Amino acid sequence: MMNKRGTSHADWAISLGIFLLYILSMLMLIQPGVQPFYKEGELLSIVTENYRDSTSFAFYKTLIVIDTTDMNFTPGTSEYLVTLNAETGAAFPFSGDPNDYAVTDRNMASLDNFYIAHGWDVIRFKAPITDTPDNKFYIISNKLADGTSKPYLDRGDASSGLEISNSDIAPHTPNFTLTIGSTEVLQGVSEDLLKKDADLLGLYCLDANLGQAERKYGAIKRRWGFPTSKDFMILYADTASAMYNPEDAPVGNIHPVCRNALPYEQANVVVEEWAARIVDEFGNTVPIRMVARVW
Repeated sequence: MMNKRGTSHADWAISLGIFLLYILSMLMLIQPGVQPFYKEGELLSIVTENYRDSTSFAFYKTLIVIDTTDMNFTPGTSEYLVTLNAETGAAFPFSGDPNDYAVTDRNMASLDNFYIAHGWDVIRFKAPITDTPDNKFYIISNKLADGTSKPYLDRGDASSGLEISNSDIAPHTPNFTLTIGSTEVLQGVSEDLLKKDADLLGLYCLDANLGQAERKYGAIKRRWGFPTSKDFMILYADTASAMYNPEDAPVGNIHPVCRNALPYEQANVVVEEWAARIVDEFGNTVPIRMVARVW
């Protein structure tokens, strides 16, 4: 009788042990309540890189100098139809759609009347020319983050007027020599992209409708591969100084771009800030400070 009772106790202990091992195994696999571990530095990199890349703007300007000295040129009017011809069998050192380019005077003011041939062999514009070696103009263009350009709309009429040229292509007589300088590149931020709505694949997720704002914020998270359990905000200050007023404008300097909520109490917030400048399609700049926060 005692042997049978001992055997039953042993069976019970073995069964309990197998059951406990099963439960422990399931807990190890399922890990209820355990959240993935994210390094704040890596999450901050996701936000800052996307913030920079999605708002970038590049402005290009190439100096051209017209020298009328020692040439068949006698100033007789305030404005000429200037025709620049590339060397025979060659093209000017520009590429892409000529409609993405414009011509400015030496002060970077856009000329109203200009024309660029699609083969990049002729550039024509109306402008004042004097008997001097340094009549300066610029060929300008720009590139937004997505590879498109902010357009130069008014190309005007550059088809008539008292014409001067740098070549003897009929019926011209050379009136000047042409020098093309190197291209300067100005990197910055596009104000248009800072304000581009998230529904248009931009970053601006604020909305008077809180439900819409939350939806746009979530869409950006998914686009970036950012964890749903973590939060971020991106904004900029209308000064490049680190000593800005952190309240929203017009009280402070801050202009929010995308945020859903403020950090909760005791949140571990990591921040990156950097000085930048908003650049427009004519190379004008405004200093700003870009800010990214993650928690």
